[in-house]
Amino acid sequence: MIPIGITRDGAFVLEADDPAHFALGSSAAELPVVTDNGSRVHWPESSLDRTLRVVDAPGAAARVLGSVDLVFPILHGPYGEDGTIQGLLELLGLPFVGSGVLASALGMDKHFTKTVFQQASLPVAPWRTITAADWAEAPGMAYAALAELGLPAFVKPARAGSSVGVSRVTDPAELVRAMETALAEDDKVLIEAGLVGRELEVAVLQGRPGEPSRASVAGEVLVTGRDFYDFDAKYLGAAGIELVCPAALTPAELAEMQRMAIRAFDAIDGAGLARVDFFLTDTGWVINEINTMPGFTPISMFPTCWLQSGYTYPALIDELIAVALARLRTVGVAGPASCLIRGGRRRSGREGSAVGRQGHVGGPEALGRRGDDRHHGGQVDEHRRAADLARVDDDLTRRGAAVGRVPVERSGGVVFDPVDAVDVEARQRRGGRH
Repeated sequence: MIPIGITRDGAFVLEADDPAHFALGSSAAELPVVTDNGSRVHWPESSLDRTLRVVDAPGAAARVLGSVDLVFPILHGPYGEDGTIQGLLELLGLPFVGSGVLASALGMDKHFTKTVFQQASLPVAPWRTITAADWAEAPGMAYAALAELGLPAFVKPARAGSSVGVSRVTDPAELVRAMETALAEDDKVLIEAGLVGRELEVAVLQGRPGEPSRASVAGEVLVTGRDFYDFDAKYLGAAGIELVCPAALTPAELAEMQRMAIRAFDAIDGAGLARVDFFLTDTGWVINEINTMPGFTPISMFPTCWLQSGYTYPALIDELIAVALARLRTVGVAGPASCLIRGGRRRSGREGSAVGRQGHVGGPEALGRRGDDRHHGGQVDEHRRAADLARVDDDLTRRGAAVGRVPVERSGGVVFDPVDAVDVEARQRRGGRH
């Protein structure tokens, strides 16, 4: 693997190839931090090239890291899942897993997420949006919104993610502090009505061309000793939150939740994967948000829901690979393909990390996403693209990423159809063949 970190100042640096370096600690002070070690990773110079290079130190000669096949931008928050890194990759013609610029930007901006969902007749919690200018020039707008929406209410940055900057307001006197906290993360803030109900989440995987997207079993967030499901609970395993998966739902409730999650995914033109968060109230379902690049930590709901739906962790990653490669066939890529990006973020800023594999796709982490037949007005060489796709297919076959469909019975009598992808080594251990 080739870990690439993104520093707070936006420099791409080469990290040590040690998974322990990216392990989550038990406090914010122990979260992985990307520091500037002096190296600089250089992306391909145009859409006609796929070579990833690094300069190890100032003044050193560049050396080749490998040829980019697929990019997996596992990055949270601003500059990671808001369409900016996706735009960079699209400019370079590099295929990547997950949603493109539009869906990423929509999923990141809570105001526009809700606006799009409303247009798609999907229920959302009532809200009002207040900008930094509104707060500075007419703070009464925020107080009026609070009075209209009622207490308790939630004040949250529109484009922060991971519950960073979110406050629960139970008294108008708390509004100033809540607005200051949210505005420290973004210049646009939502004041949202608090809802009474169960907090549930479901994971979505895009289908292959011609096939519908799929939704997992549901997971439930039980708040037992905190005000809400905040950053510390999501990433540091803080006390006061219990995660239950699969959630106790009737078959009809689960089917409706899955249907709405897929509609939400389609409404923003999502690709690859997403997690959709709901409240189940006395009056029905309400969508809280959609996350276009959900967490993959041991306590994250996205992999947990799919594990409870019949996948193994490697099979889940292999399915993302298969979906991405199927999209490549439909849309095409602008040249050869071989890099994978993975990363995390702290409470704020640009920190992240990227992981690539030299020369080929391989391992459970390697993923891809559609490219574009037309880039900067040029046409892709069809023969080269066909050869590239054949090379990727051959590599996946050698590594045992064989994909088959297996019906699995799950809670509530719902039948799922996950992919059972078993690597070569596992097959050999069982005496099988691939």
